[in-house]
Amino acid sequence: MWLIFQASIIFAVVASNVRYHWTPNGYLAGMIGVVVAWGLAWLLSAPFWKTPWFRSPLSEIRRPEISHVSPTRLLSAPADSADIGEDDLKAFDPEEIVTLYRQGTMTLWTAVERVMTQRPQDPLDATIFREGEPSILDLAQIEKIAAEWGMGG
Repeated sequence: MWLIFQASIIFAVVASNVRYHWTPNGYLAGMIGVVVAWGLAWLLSAPFWKTPWFRSPLSEIRRPEISHVSPTRLLSAPADSADIGEDDLKAFDPEEIVTLYRQGTMTLWTAVERVMTQRPQDPLDATIFREGEPSILDLAQIEKIAAEWGMGG
């Protein structure tokens, strides 16, 4: 629609130059038409970008919010949280929503599966953050969960 709008403005400017000869150069009239068409399209479309009902396809993409995840939080994790008992392993819900460090929000099953298949070099990349206890799962804990769920390694 904007292309038709711009083309009609360019045509109007060039046609007015043909009729009234306000410039002897046809190329100059064409350039003026392009500048006026671009300026009017930009001016008229600017309010539409700020309205809540207008959504760009790119604005629908949600980026995971992992700003709360930092190496400092990893270092301040309690040392005794590394022990997961057999009863604790059965309490994990595979459909629980967790955050895999640097990869975003997903289910616990998917996070464990990704860690087990990708085998990251950096231990921070194999860290899962969750709401329940323990709130931070490291690689050793993830391997225990994967073995319990039969994912192998």
